[in-house]
Amino acid sequence: MISLLRGDLSLFMLSNIYITKFQTLTRYGIILWGCDRHSVKVLKIQKRVLRSIKGLHKRKSCGPIFK
Repeated sequence: MISLLRGDLSLFMLSNIYITKFQTLTRYGIILWGCDRHSVKVLKIQKRVLRSIKGLHKRKSCGPIFK
């Protein structure tokens, strides 16, 4: 969804979509899943979404984005 909307919406709107649709579910899930092996997959998807929002290459580090 984010990659499709990236060309049409501003960075501010994409950030709002990310927060409402993805970040809330991730925070809720981490509390419930804890150290489950599938939580790693969710965190990798989160990185992919953030890279898509910022327009970064898939091998670029996400560290500065999370700050």
